[in-house]
Amino acid sequence: MQTIHKKPLIYNSDIKETTNLTLLQQKPQETYIQQTCKIIFERIALQNRERFNMDFLQIDNGGSQTKGGKFRKKAEGTIKGASDVQLWISCKKTKKVMIILCEFKRIGTPSQIDIKTEQVEFQKRWEMFYGCKCIFTNNPLYFEWFVCEILKTFECE
Repeated sequence: MQTIHKKPLIYNSDIKETTNLTLLQQKPQETYIQQTCKIIFERIALQNRERFNMDFLQIDNGGSQTKGGKFRKKAEGTIKGASDVQLWISCKKTKKVMIILCEFKRIGTPSQIDIKTEQVEFQKRWEMFYGCKCIFTNNPLYFEWFVCEILKTFECE
């Protein structure tokens, strides 16, 4: 069994089996998971402020709206399948930039976690053409582990 901090997507059963306070206190809705991950990212950025500039950029990709609202969002440039968040990391010394795209999901049963084809295609396109790292997650522990691993391997010298 994979340790919980290395599982990008977790389910209700994982929460029931864990003793980790971060996960036990986690509400299952996507918005709360994203907010928790933002707090984690800000802490990591503060700890690494000597080497990196780091920004957590939430993308307003529309969510649930009326038909007119969706039309307006498309006219404004919203792309169907765009990831929820872009994490921008730049090396202060070299100005080299890394972008991580993160699509957040709710915690639930496997059938409740809906990864859409457009979301997968969007992330694949950004990985291929722009060299971004991309993740789907609902696990704040995985999010923290993933970002820390990126910082360890980010060639910045």
